[in-house]
Amino acid sequence: MPRLCRVLAIALCALLLQACSAVQFASQQAPTALLWQADNHLDLNSRQEARLKADLAAFLAWHRKTQLPVYAEVLAKTRPQLTRDLSAAQSCSAWSEAKAQLQPTLAQRARAVAAVKGYGDDLVGLALASSG
Repeated sequence: MPRLCRVLAIALCALLLQACSAVQFASQQAPTALLWQADNHLDLNSRQEARLKADLAAFLAWHRKTQLPVYAEVLAKTRPQLTRDLSAAQSCSAWSEAKAQLQPTLAQRARAVAAVKGYGDDLVGLALASSG
């Protein structure tokens, strides 16, 4: 089992490294894609759409500045571990660390959902329903 975990982890890292240009492209296109998704699900007026665009830009700038360096650090720290067999405890520890690294992003998302109240009362229920 530990050998399988190591092989899967190595394959995942290889995919992540190969996907760097795709990730960069997706990161650059995220505001547009997120606005399209919001437009598909919400009936925003022009004022709300402008605010959402500004809020998304602020969130993505925060994420690039504060979270992406943390992810890179975790990947760099994890890379040497992938050259040897991992125990179940090490795998669980790595998973727990990865989940912990996502907490700031999830907290920021919760603040964003709370901010939807400023978009209008009709959108609050929808935003809260989709935040689960």
